[in-house]
Amino acid sequence: MRQVARASAALSALLWIFVPAIAAAQDAKAVIDGALKAMGAENLNAIVYSGEAAYGNFGQSRTISFGLSSTSIRSYTRVIDFTKPALRETGIAVPVAGPRTPPPTGPAAAPRPFELTAPVGEGWPAQMEIWVTPWGFLKGALANNATVRSRKVEGVTYQVVTWSPAQKAPSGQPYRVIGYINPQQIVERVETWVEHPVLGTTTQVGLPFELSATPASIRTAPPLLGEHSEEILAAAGYSAREIAALHGDGVI
Repeated sequence: MRQVARASAALSALLWIFVPAIAAAQDAKAVIDGALKAMGAENLNAIVYSGEAAYGNFGQSRTISFGLSSTSIRSYTRVIDFTKPALRETGIAVPVAGPRTPPPTGPAAAPRPFELTAPVGEGWPAQMEIWVTPWGFLKGALANNATVRSRKVEGVTYQVVTWSPAQKAPSGQPYRVIGYINPQQIVERVETWVEHPVLGTTTQVGLPFELSATPASIRTAPPLLGEHSEEILAAAGYSAREIAALHGDGVI
């Protein structure tokens, strides 16, 4: 009799563990389905958008006060296929003169094909750019056993959905993608994590919107303070002596 009682108690405990987990998964699916419907993305498999773009060099400086060199991308197009998943950006790159450099001449001034891809099987720093889009986040959540919980942020109650992709961090730990869905069932914010060479795994906030004239992309972890200052200054036309002087004066 005691063995039967113990078995019954163990089975009851097991059921209590599984039932909430199944309910949580069902709740997450309902939230995700509602957001996909509200955003018109129920049958969405890919997105394509185009316009004029530019890739600029930027960094950190205590007293930066000049423009930075950039490359204009004409006929820019970005295609994201959520079914593969893969991303491809194309266009025509046209070098733009920096504030302290003369206009490029000769072969350096010629427009050239521009292409940037995140193919199937690419590492997380490239693939995450697909999944931190509002539509990609929902597609990934639907396919990866997402969970959901409520959280109030600045007086607004969000449904916070979390899921993990197949890729693993170098440490072997799974990545996480977290999205905030507002009361109107719109994805307002997406965040994930990416490795940093000094700080380890760091939070990376996704882009909740796309700008037609200046489409943004996330390719690496945030740079350290001043990590690329010398490269950027050299590209802007500063000589090695001028850069050394800026170091000496504590400007960079």
